Amino acid sequence: MTSKRFPPLPLAAWQDTRATLHAYARVLGAVRAALGPRQQHSQHRSLRLAAAGLTTTPMPAGALTVEALLDLANHQLRASNSRGERWQAPLRGQAPRAFFDQVIAGLRALGCAAAERVDAAPFQSEAAGAYDPRAVERFWLALSQIELVLRRFKGELRNETSEAQFWPHGFDLAMLWFSGRRVPGQDPNVPRNADEQMNFGFSTGDDSLPEPYFYATAYPLPPELPAAPLPPDAAWHTRGWQGAVLRYAALVEAAQAEERLLAYWRAAQAAGARLMREAEALGPNLLQGYAYDSSLIDLHAFAPCLAVTPGERPTAIPSARFQALLGHAVTNPYHHHIHLDTLGWYLVPFLDGTHDREALTRLVLANQTLAIEKGGEALTDPEHKHALVLDQVETCLHNLAHLGLLVE
Repeated sequence: MTSKRFPPLPLAAWQDTRATLHAYARVLGAVRAALGPRQQHSQHRSLRLAAAGLTTTPMPAGALTVEALLDLANHQLRASNSRGERWQAPLRGQAPRAFFDQVIAGLRALGCAAAERVDAAPFQSEAAGAYDPRAVERFWLALSQIELVLRRFKGELRNETSEAQFWPHGFDLAMLWFSGRRVPGQDPNVPRNADEQMNFGFSTGDDSLPEPYFYATAYPLPPELPAAPLPPDAAWHTRGWQGAVLRYAALVEAAQAEERLLAYWRAAQAAGARLMREAEALGPNLLQGYAYDSSLIDLHAFAPCLAVTPGERPTAIPSARFQALLGHAVTNPYHHHIHLDTLGWYLVPFLDGTHDREALTRLVLANQTLAIEKGGEALTDPEHKHALVLDQVETCLHNLAHLGLLVE
């Protein structure tokens, strides 16, 4: 992929136009959610990419099917039905309420009486928006090319994946990969919570990162994942959400941009899949694992001796080490449910009796998602950062001992 296929897309240059498109996409998403068949992981609420824009895909309308298309190449709102009848209206920055009314009118004109079921309440604004056709075309060029790369990446993956789809609420393009395993403790009848998964996509920017970027996230997030190596220009992000980020601007002028994007997604997926497999192998086989590795679990006919203060090489109870791989909630030997803070959640899986405080401090410093701040300001001096983290690790260890999570 040459750099010209990733046109410059600075958020500040088209933010008002993006807000207009965001409102239009949300209208089409609401239409698809109301009229189309329900799908797992809320995929009936997303849009798909067509050759010229964002589409609802065909939706039932009695004996017919109807489809709405946000044509970003020709700046038109289009609708059609399975009889070949067509309807269209220009995109000119009309207010959300006016746009909603046009969509419903177009669908009704094509025989979709059920369009009246779509809830108009979220789209009551009558304020016209900005609409810069050139900015829309640049966005569409970028989005359509990124979707092709995402589909190529999808074709490389084993196990189930979703379609590459555009999410109106977040105004982002994304694809889900499923490991095939269930998340412990989650209701299996709620797939979005029960299915172990990773999410790969593209955002035009948001409050946590106000510029376009590619992302990769995991659910549940393995604690070690943010320490996994990434290709150049990619980094782990922690403000607002946790995941791997590659800034779009790094690829605008880059040679072999498509291969660099694929290498980034591949690296994040390989690391996430490996760590998820390790966590899954640990969970169901805790007792069996004792036969192969006595450090995994200790069996007692009496309560373990809990540490009053952390030792030189602190050791957390094995069940807590495993629970922390799955999330912030752990249980101590007294069956008290404890919600770990971010540092405690990150450290507990490493508290196996082999790491002293210096080693734990190095692990924290190597994790770019853990904010190292003093007085609300990020530290840049290496010596100051090391001293601060060492002190935070010590405080965290004493807190873990007080919570009954460390053993002697």
